[in-house]
Order: sequence, then C-alpha cells, then structure tokens
Amino acid sequence: MEKYGDDVPDALRRSFLGINRSLIMALRRPPKESRKNSIVTIEKDFRFSPPIDQPTMESGASGIVVYFKEATNTMYVANAGDSLAVVSRQGVAQPVSHRHDPLDRSETARIRTAEGWVSPSGLVNGMVDVSRSFGFYQYMPAVNARPDVFTYHLSSKDEFVIVADR
Repeated sequence: MEKYGDDVPDALRRSFLGINRSLIMALRRPPKESRKNSIVTIEKDFRFSPPIDQPTMESGASGIVVYFKEATNTMYVANAGDSLAVVSRQGVAQPVSHRHDPLDRSETARIRTAEGWVSPSGLVNGMVDVSRSFGFYQYMPAVNARPDVFTYHLSSKDEFVIVADR
C-alpha cells in the first residue's frame, strides 16, 4: 500500500475496482495473440473480440473484505452488494457494513447521476436488486464495484466477526 501512498480505505477501493476491471478484461480476451504488444493493437483486438454472451453480462457477485491492522486495533471492512459483516461486542451484534440497496436515498441519487433508474420494486434499470456488485457489466456505471469502506476500532469487548452473504 505504501507504494501508492494510499491509506487502507483507498487501497481497498482500488482493489475492488481493479478486480472488476480484470474480470471484464478476462471475458473480453482477444481471440488471438497480437502481432505487436502496442496499446493500439491490443485495444483494436478488444474492440473486435466476440461479444460477451447475455447470461454472463447479466450475472454478478457481491464481495467483502475484512482487513485487520493490529498496530492500531483497527478493522477495515469493504463491501459491494449484499455481503455484510457484524462484530459481536459482548454478545450484541454491531453492524460494520451495509447492503447496497437501490432504494436507499444516496444510492438512488448515485444511480440517477449515472443515467440509470430504479423501479418501484427496487431494481436498478428494472433488472438488478443491488446497486453495487462485481459484474453486471451491461448496467455499468449505474451498477458498479466501488465499495463502501468502514473503519471499526476494536476493543477487548469485541469477541468475533461474522462475514456473510445472503
């Protein structure tokens, strides 16, 4: 992380977006090896690569990362989609992330800014029930992989962390 001068939240955000970009690049891999390794040739190959099939374009996945920084007793949680984390503090669940719901006011505003829309039933562009996720490439940028990153300061009262997806 120090290589980029980032703090933990920035590194986590960049990692989520990089994974999403890597996934689309793997799906759009050129059908043959380029003669030259120039950017122009590679971009041309990607432009003329076969289109991604519809079921693949319509699929996606939630993701969550929990990063512990022992020196400061800090836990960072980055999530995109339905994946959630809670900490048990003396037997009481403390949420440390939240679901990216298209009907959430800030998510609806972000989706509209990206020229998307939310149906009355809470689906982005009438199709997807989360506003952030890996995949769902045909709905980008309304649905994207940019995570929310939460910082949680651990204490001796914290017992364990539960990480789950619905």
